[in-house]
Amino acid sequence: NWDLGYAPLSGDAAVIANTANNPVFSGAVTINNLTINSGAAIELNGQDLTVSSAFVNNGTVKLLGTEATIALAYGNDTDSGTWEYLGDGTGSTITLKNFGSGTDYYNLILNSSTGSQNAFNINSGLAVGGTFTLSALTVFDANAQTVNAGATAISAGEYRASSATQALGAVTLASGATLTDGSGTVNITGNLAVGSGMTVNAGSGAMNMTGGLSISDGGTVTGSTGTIDVAGSMSQTGGTFTAPS
Repeated sequence: NWDLGYAPLSGDAAVIANTANNPVFSGAVTINNLTINSGAAIELNGQDLTVSSAFVNNGTVKLLGTEATIALAYGNDTDSGTWEYLGDGTGSTITLKNFGSGTDYYNLILNSSTGSQNAFNINSGLAVGGTFTLSALTVFDANAQTVNAGATAISAGEYRASSATQALGAVTLASGATLTDGSGTVNITGNLAVGSGMTVNAGSGAMNMTGGLSISDGGTVTGSTGTIDVAGSMSQTGGTFTAPS
């Protein structure tokens, strides 16, 4: 899918345009400069990527998450662009790539929608400057690591907060989604609405909301031995609320 009929060479500079066919890696790629234009995407397809100079991402990098090496000499582009983890369809747990100190990703999507859905975890702190979307997966496990993210959408599966602090922007849940605190702290900016098929488990830590909490038919909020602190108003028009004990 490259315009010259072959993958870029190590000294090349490549610009990925917004076209109908995304470049799909069939082997490891080492390149000097890589720019992904707005609306464009590349698919790593389990292959390694090394960028020895500038990396600019205004589009999307799609990866399985099983790639052994993703080396960006000047670091990731953290003020634009999206990284979308597709998983490998084996149902195994995939560890997200860490890009060093500071922000790891701008927008981050976990979207294991093919085959047996993967779980995802982290082994160091995760910082997402833009949006964090759990689209298709079994579990995202913070694995005793901190997470700092902007608006967070849990569309499927479970966000398992574990024992470290999770600082999340506005959180939205979809039917079938679960947010579980462990023994740590979950800080949520704004309101949290828990409706049909949505579950929030407060755990033994602290769950803090700067806005309100609303529970409607089919929603479940369960406190354990920790605390739920709602700075705004709380309303319940249905569903189940079990106060922490």
